[in-house]
Amino acid sequence: MINLIWAMTEDYIIGQNNSLPWKIKAEMQYFAQTTKGHTILMGRRTFESIGRPLNKRHNIILTRNQEWTKKTKNEYPELEITDNLPAVIRRFANLPQQLFIIGGKEVFFQTYLYADQLYISVIKGNYQGNVKLDFFPEIIKGFYLAKEQNLSQFLTRLYKKRAVNLLTVK
Repeated sequence: MINLIWAMTEDYIIGQNNSLPWKIKAEMQYFAQTTKGHTILMGRRTFESIGRPLNKRHNIILTRNQEWTKKTKNEYPELEITDNLPAVIRRFANLPQQLFIIGGKEVFFQTYLYADQLYISVIKGNYQGNVKLDFFPEIIKGFYLAKEQNLSQFLTRLYKKRAVNLLTVK
């Protein structure tokens, strides 16, 4: 099963200079709880912004930078580093094992069509950012809201992929 997970403002802001514009402990705990014990996939810049592999998760880093791959693999031999996104997607498609794609923007853009579920935290309040998921309205067209929880500083929303009715497809 392929999941995308991210936090954003109501204006679709997801980042500021390769970091989160907010520091909300409860939202970070939600992210950790949701992804713990699963595989996570992220782009190189997202990994660099985190600064280390995330504990209790199998970390896959997507990059074409071979020099960075060698250096990072020496430092973190437990990481899986690949430049083959289609192979990762095929590995998790139609399986109960969960893959969580955690960013960044370009990786979300390359993978949202394959997602079965979207785990989205909508951050309350106004935050400045220079990275926006401006294609979110396009992403959401193929999903329905399955669950929502209203917390003090953010909402959690779980979207599930709409079933395709083959009888109505022309």
